[in-house]
Amino acid sequence: MVQRLAMVGCLGLLLCAAEPSAAQDKPSEYQVKAAFLLNFARFVEWPEGTNQDTLRIGIVGTDPFGDAFQTILGQSPGGQPVQVMHPAAADLSAVDCHILFVSNSASRELDRILLQTHHGPMLTVGDMDGFARAGGMVGFILRNNKIRFQINSTAATRANLRLSAKLLRLAEIVDDGGDDR
Repeated sequence: MVQRLAMVGCLGLLLCAAEPSAAQDKPSEYQVKAAFLLNFARFVEWPEGTNQDTLRIGIVGTDPFGDAFQTILGQSPGGQPVQVMHPAAADLSAVDCHILFVSNSASRELDRILLQTHHGPMLTVGDMDGFARAGGMVGFILRNNKIRFQINSTAATRANLRLSAKLLRLAEIVDDGGDDR
């Protein structure tokens, strides 16, 4: 419970610091998801030798975030600059990003995208139904009108990523096609 409050507190600080008027308005779904993406980086341990000078977030497919990242760029929890890129889904094998968000518009290519991302340590995140069960690492879900997430820790382990126990405690854990745990 304390960890959940700490994560929510971090997200709130990011959103409030991003834009003074945003504290008065309810953040949009994708502002919240953008803040989650930035915070996920705090709870992932990338393999030794991974360049972490800049947090690089890739978005495959149509970008649903709009200006959500613009309001919080430079606000990464680790203090490093944030770069948002839009790689083509056709060839992700050479993409060098820490977090890859797969938008709903790329759902028809999901199997191919996930197969291409197994080459290196890249946290795959999506918000389409069944994303984590399909082999993605973090899938956003809506529970009681709140944004939550599922984690497929097996997929993260395959990519040589270590997820913090704090992050795992906040998530609904799923397997590739398996049952919830």
